[in-house]
Amino acid sequence: MDVELARQIVERHALPPGRHVESVHEEPVGVVVETDTLPRVVRPAAPPFGSLAVYEIGSAYHADPPRAPVGVVVMPDGDSFHLSEDEEFHAFWAATGGDVEPEVLADLLAAYHSGENPGYVVGSGRVPIAPRRAAQIAAVDGCESLSSEQSGKSLRIRFCSWSIAPEPTGKDVVLVVRWDVDAERQGPIAWTITPLADLPAD
Repeated sequence: MDVELARQIVERHALPPGRHVESVHEEPVGVVVETDTLPRVVRPAAPPFGSLAVYEIGSAYHADPPRAPVGVVVMPDGDSFHLSEDEEFHAFWAATGGDVEPEVLADLLAAYHSGENPGYVVGSGRVPIAPRRAAQIAAVDGCESLSSEQSGKSLRIRFCSWSIAPEPTGKDVVLVVRWDVDAERQGPIAWTITPLADLPAD
């Protein structure tokens, strides 16, 4: 990706006031942006979120399980939004006029609003899931595949997502939650998250 774009993304969405970028260079993992605090790695989101230009800011250090990256969407006019922050996500929705496919919207919310660990929509084809894990999650009561209803400018989406989170015991758990999203085309968007189950990750 373009190194100058990576610099701009980090400057706008990852650096606190008074901090600055020191250097930018490309590595196999992405564009490494060295700052006067910690280095960041910027790369296009993979797999992509439909036709949206989404980039992720991650740590240059390995974590297991991986921490959720910061998601940033760059609009055709050059404006950008921090998808991991509620207010910025609302602004992104408003900027699109609500012209986002329900499946893509669900994937964005799960990926960047599932807490410290990345979330994945149940039944989404964006990220492959092992058959054993899929069966484990499908057995959770109240966990259903994505459904959407549109009436005029109103959009309602229901879906479930899962993420892997570490426990103090050293073992990982699979967190399964249900999302209820209500939005207006060219209007506001709101969502609630209901925990459904904590499953063993083994």
